[in-house]
Amino acid sequence: MVTAYAKISRRRRETGRYAPRGSTGLFVAGYLISWTAFGLVAYGLYEAVVSVAPGALAADAGGRYAAAGVIIAAAVYQLTPAKNVCLTKCRTPLDFILHRMRPGLGGALWMGMEHGAWCVGCCWALMVALFALGVMSVGWMALVGAFIAVEKMLPWKRLANRAVSAALVLIAVGIVLMPGAAPGMTM
Repeated sequence: MVTAYAKISRRRRETGRYAPRGSTGLFVAGYLISWTAFGLVAYGLYEAVVSVAPGALAADAGGRYAAAGVIIAAAVYQLTPAKNVCLTKCRTPLDFILHRMRPGLGGALWMGMEHGAWCVGCCWALMVALFALGVMSVGWMALVGAFIAVEKMLPWKRLANRAVSAALVLIAVGIVLMPGAAPGMTM
């Protein structure tokens, strides 16, 4: 997305159209603002749960059911129309830029926030599942990253969504039945 935006901005400058330098940096900043806002909300919700029910997310027997429930919820979200709409916006960066181009530095920031919001809508459930799997686990981060790449890059959108959903269900079942076999899982 950033590469597409930068190329279009550069091309606009080369052809004498208005595209101020620094707009790509502001586009990225807008994207990061959207994800930072999501991260703060997710962390706030996590802290609220921990403060209301301190042991609810502990790595004991009950915590694995909470983790599995979060992962199942992410699997269900994979199959919703909202996920499909957001994924469509994330899969077609050129289309997004051409139809949403806004002039100036403020426009670049706004476009970055808007596209970032679509990507949050697309991936928030996978990120929440990552909270349940182990936020600092490189292996789980790589797996979730692979899920996101599969969804965004494979031409078979429906198959990719269903495959990721099925994988999440299998992971959730595994956590319930064999919690010790989930490497790097932390609560």
